[in-house]
Amino acid sequence: MSFVSSNGVSKIPAIGSGKNLKRSPPYLAMRYKICYLAKPLSLLGLTIVKDKDSHREAMTIQASYIASDKIARDQIDWNPEWSRRARGVPVYAALRELGKEGISDLVARTCKFCKMIVEGIGELPGAEVIWKSELNQGLLRFRDLKQNARDIYHDTQTQKIMDAVNNSGVAFFSSTTWENRLAMRVSVVNWRTNESDVKKTVEIFHKLLS
Repeated sequence: MSFVSSNGVSKIPAIGSGKNLKRSPPYLAMRYKICYLAKPLSLLGLTIVKDKDSHREAMTIQASYIASDKIARDQIDWNPEWSRRARGVPVYAALRELGKEGISDLVARTCKFCKMIVEGIGELPGAEVIWKSELNQGLLRFRDLKQNARDIYHDTQTQKIMDAVNNSGVAFFSSTTWENRLAMRVSVVNWRTNESDVKKTVEIFHKLLS
């Protein structure tokens, strides 16, 4: 691998073996011009980081409610994933397609459906509403109904119910931690969600908790 400046002149000796890489500094930066593009601003950057743990800690965007796989490599753990996406494009496209009234309806529907899900599940035995839906999100927890059950048992029951629903394919929920307690996060964000989906979601919880 050659390390060259933007004008094509080599600045750092090529690294071609693990032996040389071990002697390298903690990180090495590389950029080069894509020759077939006319503008000199067309640069490609590459950084090789020696310390894997430091690399991940610096880049990862993780939260207790974001599902992650410790085995498979997830690019969000290693790159500035959010900053390199043109995130304004889908927002602009939605505004152009739906207009003011369409966006207003979308927000109203997702908030309404979230409230229906949280309140519908919250009425079931063993379900506990931790955070009422004020916009399009809410929190629920499922209690172990055994006498003198401790918080750890409620955490286990919450995970068990959530896993069963996710495996059913009817809906998908991620977990989060609220005041050191495991909770199920209800977040309605898909524009295709409708009242039939809400009804099916509450029904699957009813079957599991009844």
